[in-house]
Amino acid sequence: MRTCHPPRGGGSGVAIGRVVEPSALPALLRATHLLGLALGSALGKLRESGVTVAQVFAKAEEQALLLRMTRETATILAERWGKVPDRHRPHYAPEQRFRILRIRTFLGLSQRETAEMFRVSTETIGRWDLEATDACKGSRATTSARLVLRRRALAQAP
Repeated sequence: MRTCHPPRGGGSGVAIGRVVEPSALPALLRATHLLGLALGSALGKLRESGVTVAQVFAKAEEQALLLRMTRETATILAERWGKVPDRHRPHYAPEQRFRILRIRTFLGLSQRETAEMFRVSTETIGRWDLEATDACKGSRATTSARLVLRRRALAQAP
């Protein structure tokens, strides 16, 4: 029977950068088990779909190429916007601000990284965070946050 304990005294095995808490091992094992189930389920669905492995790899390569081209496009646009003085750049609309904050959250970016990516100041990103938080809480929502909420309500109306 295998144990969950790391090797002691520098024995053979994989070098671990940090010690795993013994109380975390059951959760790690459970997560590994669930990942295996999810992977098995996904492979089963793929097998049932009739798609060949070659088609899957071709699609993955196509998506990787599209991603590289999109990143290159973003880099070119960022370099161009970098030449425009800060005060002369157009402002982001409230919907765009919301999308930027969603991207920031999804990618786990800091305020500084987000500001560099979208060519605004870190203070601007911080202010947008506060506006979004205020709009969600319903307390003293700013004018731009009210506009976003109003536009969404109008868009959802029959």
